[in-house]
Amino acid sequence: MSSCQHALTQFFLPLANLSSQRRLTVSLAESLMFRGAIKPITFGGKLYLTYKLVMWGRERAVEMSTQARSGPACLSLLLPGPGGMDVR
Repeated sequence: MSSCQHALTQFFLPLANLSSQRRLTVSLAESLMFRGAIKPITFGGKLYLTYKLVMWGRERAVEMSTQARSGPACLSLLLPGPGGMDVR
């Protein structure tokens, strides 16, 4: 091991000896395998949930546009006009 590699090992893994480096490597490999195996499931799930969210938004927009709006467009139209007169 060169002095540069030794310095880097001491800087990044100060307590790492040969056995703990092997355990870290195995742990990384297990983690990558698990993440690689579950990625197709999570990707499909995210895609499905996004589709459902978009469809819910469209249905809500159609529902809101078809409802009869009986009230004023904003709350400021409910306030009395100057001098206490109702301007409606």
